[in-house]
Amino acid sequence: MCTELEIIMLDWVGQMIGLPEQFLCFADPNSKGGGVIQVSIFVGFHHFTHLFISFRALRAIVFWSVYWPPAVPP
Repeated sequence: MCTELEIIMLDWVGQMIGLPEQFLCFADPNSKGGGVIQVSIFVGFHHFTHLFISFRALRAIVFWSVYWPPAVPP
């Protein structure tokens, strides 16, 4: 599902980059253009969170490999 705001914003970006009117949704009442940003936002967010979690896990592994086990007094 998409929202009207998303379609309006995509039309605005399309006008800003100079797309022809047949690619815009609200430029002409008979227009077949327009679109939504659904999959790309989800996939981008998924990749970002995956990289962030991987980085934090790697940092924790490096930290604990240096500081674990704690030094045992002789």
